[in-house]
Amino acid sequence: MSLPNRNYYLYLRKDQRLLTLIINHLKPLSYSLAMYLRKFHFLALPTLLLPICNSLSAQVLQTEYLTTTSADISNSSFNGGTEYWSNLGNAATDNNNYTTIANAALTIGGTTRNSHYLTLKNFGFAIPEGHEILGVQVEIRRFSSESSSTNWTKDLDIRLINGSTIVGDNRANISVNWPINEAATEYGSNTDLWGTALSREEVNSSDFGVAIAAESRAAGLLLPTVISYIDQVRIKIYYQLQPLPVNLKDYKLSRTGNNGIQLYWQTVSEQHNKDFLIFRKTSNQDFIQIGTVAGQGNSSTEKYYRFHDPRPAIGTNYYKLIQQDLDGRKNEIGLEHIEFNLDERQSWASFEAQSGMANLGFPAGKYTVLSIFDTNGKRWIQQSITTHERNKFVAMTNYPKGIYLIKLQGNTALETLKIVIP
Repeated sequence: MSLPNRNYYLYLRKDQRLLTLIINHLKPLSYSLAMYLRKFHFLALPTLLLPICNSLSAQVLQTEYLTTTSADISNSSFNGGTEYWSNLGNAATDNNNYTTIANAALTIGGTTRNSHYLTLKNFGFAIPEGHEILGVQVEIRRFSSESSSTNWTKDLDIRLINGSTIVGDNRANISVNWPINEAATEYGSNTDLWGTALSREEVNSSDFGVAIAAESRAAGLLLPTVISYIDQVRIKIYYQLQPLPVNLKDYKLSRTGNNGIQLYWQTVSEQHNKDFLIFRKTSNQDFIQIGTVAGQGNSSTEKYYRFHDPRPAIGTNYYKLIQQDLDGRKNEIGLEHIEFNLDERQSWASFEAQSGMANLGFPAGKYTVLSIFDTNGKRWIQQSITTHERNKFVAMTNYPKGIYLIKLQGNTALETLKIVIP
């Protein structure tokens, strides 16, 4: 994606509060665009939209009611259940064909029976990445052949299925008879998680669904049969874009002469924030982690942080700031870059334990050969240095621990540096 022209758009950097508000609520921004804007911490929008964005309140999103297929409907044992549901596949479609249980009275005084669970899974949800689940609503179209004080069908147990396990609170309305004419009844709401925690991955799984058990009673002189009918079961999910746990106000870089790069950042608030992970890359290298800074856990006041990189690469260095929750979840919250060039008279060497890389810097055009020796005089590597090179990365992941000498040799120059692999 190309960046918009600065002359036509307002770049909102650093103010995570406004950024999060706009990403959460401006529609119809696609999710991919919203994630792109969040990643780079700027928002390119015509300035006339900003007052509108400031006035928006939190928006809850919802799926349509979704159904499953007949292949994903089954009976499952319910403690105290005696009756299994018949014609299971009919519960997938609203077509006046029914999933049923029949309760035939054994005595004039009445017979009460409990069903096993009718379980329905794999509703095909596709909640996007970065969203949190707020509520689950289940719709059941059902009725009973009789509805009186003696002959009836009632809810017995209605719960969610997560990971093929029946979980959470019972949302059955056990005191109300099913009607004698088909009607849709909803269970749960846009804020009801049914007494359990749900992630987008769990809701999207083929093992997510609902379990339904019913109770029926049949009584009378003619020993009647009460039939319980379910026409269709559907589920709707309510969700919203998950706000970042850290509200970042400022993130910037500065050179400290020939002594490296200083990173500064400021947060307005933090929630369950374990730490910050600092990654660096150059134009010819992937991001590698170079440090960690402890977070404040939970905070509602401004906090200031800094990190010093003593050995950046020569040229352009990109620094990515990643926030990590107490549960290990990571969020990228900052990306900046800066140029770093040494005084031509200075050479240096450092070893980054996490990546196993030696980072070597030297004046351009001064040296032609780089060699690495251990203290026993064994040469481990020898590489040529081109005229314009000022920086080299050497992989040392398989080197034994110890002290190594870096020898830089030119036509009229010789220099020895030292690194230590701990």
